[in-house]
Amino acid sequence: MHPGAPSGSRATCPAPGPRHPAHSVFIQPVETHREATMSLKKINTILAAALILFILWFGSEFILCPELTAPGFGLPGWPPGDGGGFLIIKGIRGVVMALVLGVLLITGHRRALGWAMLVESLGAYGDMTTVLAHHGSTAPAIGIHGLTATLMVVNGLLLLREPRTSAAKAIRVESKAVLPA
Repeated sequence: MHPGAPSGSRATCPAPGPRHPAHSVFIQPVETHREATMSLKKINTILAAALILFILWFGSEFILCPELTAPGFGLPGWPPGDGGGFLIIKGIRGVVMALVLGVLLITGHRRALGWAMLVESLGAYGDMTTVLAHHGSTAPAIGIHGLTATLMVVNGLLLLREPRTSAAKAIRVESKAVLPA
C-alpha cells in the first residue's frame, strides 16, 4: 500500500522516475524542446530527401526514355511532330530542380530549402494545371503532380517553422569574445 493512501484502498505505485527532492512525488520525464525540434528536423529531412529523390527520378526518366514516361505524365497523347524534345526539356527542368533542393539540403541551408520548396512547388502545380487544361488524365494530374506540389508546400512550411540554428548565435557570441573589452 502506498504511504498516505486511505486504508482499504488499493493504491498503485507511480511510474519510476526521479523524485522531486522536497516531495515524495515522482517527476515524469517530459520531451524537451530540443528533442521535439530534433524529431521535426528528422521528419523534414526525410520528407525533403524523399521528394528530392522522386523529382530526380521523374526528371531522369523524361531524359532517358521520354516515350515510355510521357503516358504516365497524364497528357492524352504523344506531342505531334518532334515533340519528344519538349519532354526532355521537362526532364532537365526536373533534374535541375532536384539538384538545387539537394544542394540546399546537403549544405544545411534549411530556411533556403524551405523557400525553394515553396517556389518549386509552383512547377508541379503548373504541371497539374497543364494536364487538366489539355483534357489529360485526372488521376496523374492530382495523384502525381498535385500531391507532389502539396507535399513540397507542407515540407517547405515545416522547414521554415524549424527554429533557427544556434550557429548565428554562436557567431555573435564568438565575435563578442574576440572584441577587446
